[in-house]
Amino acid sequence: MCNKVVFNVKDFNAVGDGITYDTDGIQNAINAASRNNGKVFFPSGTYLIGTIYLKSNIKIELSDQAVLTGATDIQYYGNDTHYNRYDNETFLDKCLIYAEDCENIAITGGAIDGNGSYFYEEGKKDVIHPMLFRFLRCQNIRVEGIQINMPAGWSMAFLECDYVWANKVKIISRHLNGDGLDFDSCRNVFVSECYLDTSDDCLCIQNSVSNRPSYNITVRSCVMKSYWAAIRIGLLNNGDIENVIISDCIFEDVACSGFKIQATECGSIRNIIMNNIQGVI
Repeated sequence: MCNKVVFNVKDFNAVGDGITYDTDGIQNAINAASRNNGKVFFPSGTYLIGTIYLKSNIKIELSDQAVLTGATDIQYYGNDTHYNRYDNETFLDKCLIYAEDCENIAITGGAIDGNGSYFYEEGKKDVIHPMLFRFLRCQNIRVEGIQINMPAGWSMAFLECDYVWANKVKIISRHLNGDGLDFDSCRNVFVSECYLDTSDDCLCIQNSVSNRPSYNITVRSCVMKSYWAAIRIGLLNNGDIENVIISDCIFEDVACSGFKIQATECGSIRNIIMNNIQGVI
C-alpha cells in the first residue's frame, strides 16, 4: 500500500476541533480514497464522529497528534452495522467504525477514543454500548501502531475475516464488556506486540459459523491485563477452532483466568499450542 494518493480529511471540510461533527467530511474522504486506491490522512486534531464506513483499497493514517473520538449521542450511530452474535446482548449491536465485504484496508497511528464513560451506567446491561470497530467478511486487514481508549463496548471485532494483522496495538478498555481483540470465524490471523488492558477478555477466538472453521491464528509477544481473562477460546463455537499458537506473552494482573477454553456448542477445539507464557501477579 505504498505511493498512494493522499486525501487529507481537512480538504473535505473536517475541522478537527473536537466539537464539530466531522463524520460527513471523513466519510467523503474515505469514499474518494477508495475510488483511487488512496490514503486518508488525519493531521493533528480531535475529530468528533458518528459511525463511519470503511471501504476497500484504502489506508487510514492518523498523525501522532490526531484523535478520533466517538459521539456521545447514540443517534449518530448507524443501524446498518451488523449485530453482536451473542444472544441477549443487543446492547452491543452498534459500532463506531464499520467495514463489510471489504479488502485491503490498513489503519495506522494516532488514537481512537470511544468515550465509553458516557454510555456506562452501573448495573444496567440494557444501555446501548457501541463497539469501536466491527469488520464483517473482510480480507487483508492491517492495524498497526494505534491506541484505542475506552470504547463503550468491545474494541475490535473481526467476523468471518481472512488475513488479519494486528501489530503494536494498544488498547485501554475498562468499561462494561470491554473486550480487546475478538476473532469470530476468522482465518490466517497474526497478532504481535500488542498491549491489551481490558475489563473483559483481552483476546477472544471463537466461531459462530458451523461450516467455516477458524484456523491458523498466531498470537505472540503481547502483554495482557484483565479484570476477567487474558485469552478465551470458544464459548461461541458452532464451528471448529484449530491451529492456534500463543507464545511469548505476559499475563499481568489477570483477575479470573489466564486461559479460558470453552467448548460449549457443537464445534471442536483442537491443535492449540501455548508456549512461554509468563504470569505476573
